Amino acid sequence: MGNFKRCPAVCSPLYCDCKDGECKVRNDIKNIITMKPTVETWLSNVSYDPHGQYLWNTEENGEKQMVADIRGFGALQYMFETPKDVYNFQDKVGEFIAQAIREKIERLKKEKQ
Repeated sequence: MGNFKRCPAVCSPLYCDCKDGECKVRNDIKNIITMKPTVETWLSNVSYDPHGQYLWNTEENGEKQMVADIRGFGALQYMFETPKDVYNFQDKVGEFIAQAIREKIERLKKEKQ
């Protein structure tokens, strides 16, 4: 192993430029690896994706991070008459949760001012 040091990204080619026994974290993701998010920053720009039923947070650089998966079709399918009604309800729940998170983040920001 010699002087080889493991980087915080565990030497994944996705995160590192490892050459000549030296592992270097790629500059374009160094801030992401070392960043310590808060609830407010992690959820600061959350949105709902009706195509995948996911909540996503969009980072300042445009990258998206999955926050949650909105589930419920299994139980909901027995509560509505058609699958379309189930999907519409599930989407309303996802939008509601995303909006509630955004409103809470805004309240927290105002409290800190």
